[in-house]
Amino acid sequence: VEKVILEETPHVFLYKEDENFIFMNNDTFEQISVGINMMGDQSAFLQDGMTVIINIYNDEPVSIIMPDSCVEEIIEADAVIKGQTVSSSFKPAILKNGVKVMVPGHIEVGTKIVVRPSDSTYIEKAKN
Repeated sequence: VEKVILEETPHVFLYKEDENFIFMNNDTFEQISVGINMMGDQSAFLQDGMTVIINIYNDEPVSIIMPDSCVEEIIEADAVIKGQTVSSSFKPAILKNGVKVMVPGHIEVGTKIVVRPSDSTYIEKAKN
């Protein structure tokens, strides 16, 4: 069995073009196109200028590693219930990118939160 060596290269997200995402290597300024299928559900968390790690084998991208967290804004959530604390139960909310997440009861519409793109989970309220 031959050992595969992947080149892990940081790239910056530039834009989406049809079914592809275009990234740029900051060192060489070369652009690379990655299909939407390789990104999966995490593609909803891509933001302009976001740096990701692209694993490359034989000059072809084989996988993408997103940042551990990113900041998103809540655009829809149930009303805040008076007396709700951080440790109480979670409620559904929708982020600006359209992804549904479960957030603590005290989080309201317009709040920016830190989310883990790998599984769309709430981490904490974003610091301003």
